[in-house]
Amino acid sequence: MVLFLLSLVFQHSSLWFGVALAIVQGFACALIGLMPLHDGSHFSITNSPFIWAVCQHLHDFLNGASSLIWTYQHVLGHHPYTNVEGVDPDIETADHDIRRIKTSQPWYRHYIAQHIYTPLVYCFLAWKTRYQDIVILHVARTNGSIRINPPSPLALFLFWAGKVTWFTYRVLIPSLYMPVWQVLFYLTIADFVTSYWLALTFQANHVVGEVDWVTPNEKNEIEVDWAELQLRTTQDYAHGSWFWTTFTGALNHQSTHHLVPGVHQYYYSQIVPLIQRVAKQHGVKYLCQDTFTDALASHIDYLRTMGEKPKTT
Repeated sequence: MVLFLLSLVFQHSSLWFGVALAIVQGFACALIGLMPLHDGSHFSITNSPFIWAVCQHLHDFLNGASSLIWTYQHVLGHHPYTNVEGVDPDIETADHDIRRIKTSQPWYRHYIAQHIYTPLVYCFLAWKTRYQDIVILHVARTNGSIRINPPSPLALFLFWAGKVTWFTYRVLIPSLYMPVWQVLFYLTIADFVTSYWLALTFQANHVVGEVDWVTPNEKNEIEVDWAELQLRTTQDYAHGSWFWTTFTGALNHQSTHHLVPGVHQYYYSQIVPLIQRVAKQHGVKYLCQDTFTDALASHIDYLRTMGEKPKTT
C-alpha cells in the first residue's frame, strides 16, 4: 500500500520514476504469492486458522487472483500428484497447447521454436490467472481433473470482493490522478514483473529434463512411494544463496517444501541436509542445481528438447 500511495503522488509527474515503482510493486506482488499466500495455504505460519485466512486473502485483494482456486490447484492438486500425468493441474495441457512439455502431447511444427517464444509469454501469467479463476469457478468447475466444490456464500463473496477491490485500487483510483494509458502502462509493467518472477522460479523446479514425468498404470495407480515421488519430480537450486532463499520464499529448497509443506520456509535450509542424507541411504537422487541460472537453463533446454520433432520408430 505504501508503493500504491507513492505511485499516486509521483507517477504522474515522472514517467521513469513511475516505471521504477511499477517494477518494485510487481516484485512485491510476487512475494505476496511466495510468502503469505503460500505459507497460509499450507498452514505453516502460526497455528491460527484466522491468520491462515488473512495471509491467503491478501492474494485476492492485493493481486486480484483467487486464493480459493490456488488452494485447489496447488494444495489439492500439485502437491499430492507432482508431475503426474492427468492429475497435476500445473502440467495440464491441451492437445494443441502453446507449449509441449510431455511426450503424450502431439507434436506441431511451431514447437521447434518454443524454447524462444514460450518464456516470452510467461509475462501474461498474472492476467491469465485472474481470468482463469472465473472460468474455473463458474464455468468449468474443475481445475484439470481436480473438482471444484460449490463455494460457500462467504467464499464467493471474498472471491469477487478481491477482484473488485484489486480493480478499484489498481485501475479506478489511479485513473483519477493520471491518464488511463499511463495507469495501464504501469499496471502492465508490474504484472510482467510479477508473472516472470513467479513463472520462472516455479518452472525451474518442475518443468525440466532432470525430473521424472510420471504416468499412472492401467489401474490408475502411481507405482512409486509418495515421498520418493516428490524427490524424483522436483529440482532445487542455489541452496547457498541468501538472495534466492529469501526472495523465492525458500522455494529454491522445493524438494524439502514438497516433503514437509506444513513446516515454515525459514527452516528449509536446516532440514535439507537431513533429507539428502536419508535420500542417499535409500538410493534416491536429490536433484539440485548450483545456481538459479543453471536451473533456468535446464528449463530452456527441456523446452528445446521437447520442441524437437519426435523420431518415428
